Amino acid sequence: MTLLYSALILIGLCLTVTRANSVIAAFDDWNYFVHRYVTYCGVNYSHEEKHPNRIQNNYVTKTEAFLVFFAVWKMDATYYFSFKPDADEIIEMYINKR
Repeated sequence: MTLLYSALILIGLCLTVTRANSVIAAFDDWNYFVHRYVTYCGVNYSHEEKHPNRIQNNYVTKTEAFLVFFAVWKMDATYYFSFKPDADEIIEMYINKR
């Protein structure tokens, strides 16, 4: 019985580490693409067209990533992060072209 519990704990630990790695990878990728988008907006848009505060809202915070880690029913973390204000443009310009 102890071997069964040990195996279940090991499997749970492996799944947790895998989930954490996928969320961290999506967090890093999303913020990298947002950084590129911020640079693009700084060159191509005026402050009236794209206000800097609105663009900054596209970054994923560590709190949001932490919440996504617990939302195991949302397996694709990048999809979860795509609720941000300019997500359609970011996905079209950078993620789909990757």
